[in-house]
Amino acid sequence: YVAMRVLGAPDVFPATDVALHAGAARLRLPTESKALAGWAEGLSPWRSYAAMQLWRQATISEGET
Repeated sequence: YVAMRVLGAPDVFPATDVALHAGAARLRLPTESKALAGWAEGLSPWRSYAAMQLWRQATISEGET
């Protein structure tokens, strides 16, 4: 998180993060850490942005767009 937010690193993906798993589940993506990391490989070198989107998905309540 520090590398992404403070240092501005664009290619960080903390695949073991519980909130990432919740966001991935909402989008019907793999939720097991290794599988989720494999999915994110195709997004390199911009995985940090995908992580932020998955975190956002984890916070959206039912019915919110």
